[in-house]
Amino acid sequence: MDGAANPNSELLDGWLTRAELAAELGMAADTLRRWATKRIGPPHVRMGQRVLYRKDAVREWRRDHPAFTAALRAAAAIEGDGIPLPD
Repeated sequence: MDGAANPNSELLDGWLTRAELAAELGMAADTLRRWATKRIGPPHVRMGQRVLYRKDAVREWRRDHPAFTAALRAAAAIEGDGIPLPD
């Protein structure tokens, strides 16, 4: 494998784990977990015990659900340490 440390890293380039997405959105991973059980969050897939979010699907979901994006932006402003969200 040409000395590649992780052969899956390139394969999963367009995907985020629940923890990675939570960090990008400035929210708890548990919130994403609750949203998944209620089927109200970004689309995800399960690979065994791993939950993955396709980056393009998350962008589309945020575009199509402006109320969630506005709420996340407001929460980030209140906490002062959230990652800014693009318009």
